[in-house]
Amino acid sequence: MASAESNHDLRSIIISTIAVLYFGTPHSGANGVQFIESMCRFLSVYMSTTIKVLRDLNKNSSALEELQAQYRLASARFSTIFFYEEYETPIFAGLKRMIVPRHFAVIDGDREANIVPLNADHCQIVKYTGKADENYRTVVYHIKNLLERGLAKVRENWMRENNHTNVAGGQLPTAQLSVAPKVLAVAISIADSTMQPSPPEDLTYVNLTDPDELGFDAEHYPVLRVGTYVYWALSYRDNRYAMAILAYDQDNNKIVRTWSKSGARYIWKITAENGKVRFHGQSRRSVAFTFDELLSIPLVTTSDSARQPTPPEGLKYHKLNEGPSKTYPVVDFLTGHRFWALSFVDDRIAFAILKYDRDNKLVGRLDKNGARYIARITVQENQVNFIGQSDNSVMCTADELFNASLVDPLDVYL
Repeated sequence: MASAESNHDLRSIIISTIAVLYFGTPHSGANGVQFIESMCRFLSVYMSTTIKVLRDLNKNSSALEELQAQYRLASARFSTIFFYEEYETPIFAGLKRMIVPRHFAVIDGDREANIVPLNADHCQIVKYTGKADENYRTVVYHIKNLLERGLAKVRENWMRENNHTNVAGGQLPTAQLSVAPKVLAVAISIADSTMQPSPPEDLTYVNLTDPDELGFDAEHYPVLRVGTYVYWALSYRDNRYAMAILAYDQDNNKIVRTWSKSGARYIWKITAENGKVRFHGQSRRSVAFTFDELLSIPLVTTSDSARQPTPPEGLKYHKLNEGPSKTYPVVDFLTGHRFWALSFVDDRIAFAILKYDRDNKLVGRLDKNGARYIARITVQENQVNFIGQSDNSVMCTADELFNASLVDPLDVYL
């Protein structure tokens, strides 16, 4: 753990970790080690065996004590759950032993840890009969609780890390940094579409096993995973040549963003190269998206308006009943862009939505009539609502925000 702090790759793992779960792990040793050592010595007559690892599993092992000490130093950074067995494990000829009892399965001194019993022996502690299995339901319950706050925690960790990096490089900390695409895990994998929620009524899950034949396999559906989001390519029920890309938040399996592009139907495979993701379908036709397009998922957070550059002429940072604020509501995209709803100095009922990039440079603007003095922001799939005084609001689509740019007014007339 200590060396991980100075190793960039390992440090990235620590920053992105929200919890560690142990299942019957012998932190303080295990019962029955001497019996197993004897068995190994007996079997060594007939085959190659080793007892080196077993020696470290004895009670009061110096190796285990060192590992415990190292973990205690690091465990304050994330949650820990110790699962332990409640039943004895059959060993040999009717002999049973409690292999890793509760006091062996926990690390003393970790006061914030959660200690959870499972109705299983040591061999069955991670083997479940199905989703109705009581142990499975217990484990899933704890994992879901961790994931509910996981994304926000990782985002906070990376924001703090980026600020520390900037300070070390002689730069001032910046409040606008969010999760950088380079730290998001990206993978193309297979998922079971029969386990998914019902899609919007005009869409359907259809995937081909061969682009030139109508063969389907609903349980092996190609998906794109980016961070905590899973992207599914659905087809339209009217069989048009178009795909709808739905981004689900895997924490709650709810749709957070949708896109639609014409040109292909019935997903076959997904490829990613040169900054683009391509969804291939029937007859090898495809539709493509840039990673930035797929990362334009709106997330609501707050930031300190005092850290922002001076606003453009005629505009002001004005949170309802506060003016400038340390908790100014903003919208983040995973691309690193941040959106601020500013009011006009002449107090007209309108917002200027300003788009800043990762370097806090103004790169886009949208003017919207209908509300002033930002109070809060809400998001529902592709729609972002900027709510101001008297609950008046203006709406922007996620695509509008993504495509927002700075245009010289004279260009409109050229």
